[in-house]
Amino acid sequence: DNNVWARLRVNSFDMWDMWLKGSLSKRDGSEYKASESSSAEQNPLLRRYYLADRDRTQIEARVNHSPIDNLNVDFGVRYA
Repeated sequence: DNNVWARLRVNSFDMWDMWLKGSLSKRDGSEYKASESSSAEQNPLLRRYYLADRDRTQIEARVNHSPIDNLNVDFGVRYA
């Protein structure tokens, strides 16, 4: 599994904290090679499965606002 990400954070405004994060990941599926001690299950629901390939691009944004000491409003969104 390879993953690269970058994040930009802006917190220079009074009572505001904002950040934006982007990431790219690539997972190469592999052939599962079970040992004899780990593959003795009789129940078909306990069978081992191969890991699938996956390429993912993701972006995430979060905004936090603290108008008073006892109140914190947080909003976040993620797209992958």
